[in-house]
Amino acid sequence: MLIGKPPLRNTAKMVLLARRRSNLKWHNLYGRLLSYQRLYEAWLKVKANRGAGGVDGISLSAFESKLEENLQELLRDLKAKTYKPMPVLRRYIPKRNGKKRPLGLPSIRDKVVQQAVVDILQPLYETEFHPASVGFRPGKGAFNAFGRIIHLMEQGYVWVYDADIKGYFDCIDHRILLEVMKRRIADRSILDLIWQWLKAGVMENGVRSFSKAGTPQGGVISPLLANVYLNELDWELSKAGVQFVRYADDFLVFAKNEEGVKHGENIVRTVMKRLKLELSVEKTKTLHLMEERTSDGRIIPELEYLGVAIQGWFRKRDGTWSFGLKCTSEAMKDFRVAVKEKTPKTHTLSLAALVERVNPIIMGKAAYWAQAAKAVQVYKSIRGRCRCATALLGQQTSRLDAYVRQRIRRCRLPQRGGSKTYRRANMLRSIYTHERLIKAGLRYAERIVRDAATGLPLTDDEYLALIRQRREKAAAAKRQRKADDAAYWAKRAAAYQRAQERVRKFESK
Repeated sequence: MLIGKPPLRNTAKMVLLARRRSNLKWHNLYGRLLSYQRLYEAWLKVKANRGAGGVDGISLSAFESKLEENLQELLRDLKAKTYKPMPVLRRYIPKRNGKKRPLGLPSIRDKVVQQAVVDILQPLYETEFHPASVGFRPGKGAFNAFGRIIHLMEQGYVWVYDADIKGYFDCIDHRILLEVMKRRIADRSILDLIWQWLKAGVMENGVRSFSKAGTPQGGVISPLLANVYLNELDWELSKAGVQFVRYADDFLVFAKNEEGVKHGENIVRTVMKRLKLELSVEKTKTLHLMEERTSDGRIIPELEYLGVAIQGWFRKRDGTWSFGLKCTSEAMKDFRVAVKEKTPKTHTLSLAALVERVNPIIMGKAAYWAQAAKAVQVYKSIRGRCRCATALLGQQTSRLDAYVRQRIRRCRLPQRGGSKTYRRANMLRSIYTHERLIKAGLRYAERIVRDAATGLPLTDDEYLALIRQRREKAAAAKRQRKADDAAYWAKRAAAYQRAQERVRKFESK
């Protein structure tokens, strides 16, 4: 969805479109799969994702070593309809709450066939999916989700029903999913393939198990199936004139008043019951995104979505109203932990090596936050005005940049033969300056977010000029506070001379 496009309001039009879609059927899909070129293109995408192998123990490199033979064998099996998928290999990854998320890893051969089927079905289902569904779709992503949220907030949608589906990927009912897909897909062979993948089972510790529900996270086709399943919810909400945004199983329902949000909640609960899904009682909640005045001060509610916190409307000092974006505390903690792991003080690494280690973390995390900032900039360029503030997002990323520089200095300190005292650490600030770090290629999270928020990327010299301007402003404020303290300034001048001498000795080693 384009950020500047208003939410769909014509319910009658949406109902008409839904009726037209109900008459569409897709035929002769399996024949498109029976092509060596199709399988080869699917293999290239599987290889680019660099996924792990499955229960057969065959890795990407092993599969590629006999690529022609493997693809030809797959093609023969598909033509003869003797292809049988293997069970997925169960693996676990840790979650923030200490629990583990189960993943299902198909074999490489199964990934190739799944990717080929996705390449056939995805363009067809793109004509069916609702514009407010932005997850796991080509050309859409978190940027579109933030853009839609900004637009709805600007239009006065301040009541939000934040719903969380309990174990969504593990609870997709196989029979209901196939019934939904049969409404569009008339090719039984494609449906049989999907059914086989759903019923392939899971291999864990040498034991194979089966289930009547669930599509394993980690499967190539799982995101598409997940979107197809919840597409039912999307159109039910749309037909009722309810505004929402959905990224995979994370969705928000918006309304302008409490009655409207309760109406949306009732629709969600009805569809969840029909799809045999359950909402998490602990995580599902209704929020009113307007500041509240209490005896203890004001409370500004926050909505966390896709790793970004959306602050509710609050009154600024000049009397105008605004809402804002900020990093979540969990995201900032993850950033610091990742940087710390890459900068152990026991390693003897050069400045260039340290920069090379931390840059991917900075660019990966900051690029994600920049999508939210870019959504504000694009909305402003289209509408001419946007009351969503990104200043706090910039301040938070600036503090993260300071942490990165601190870690680099602490890594470099022991290599120069000094004790880890505050004096030496403070001296390193005079050596590893912004100018030197930027010249070494260090990326700044604040700069990435700022460039996205303004739409005007700064050069290195322009960003350094901005940093110097901030330095001078802070120094001027301090000079004003200490203007009449002659003893303080004499002490500062003597300390500066001693620091310069230490720097000269340090650099001579």
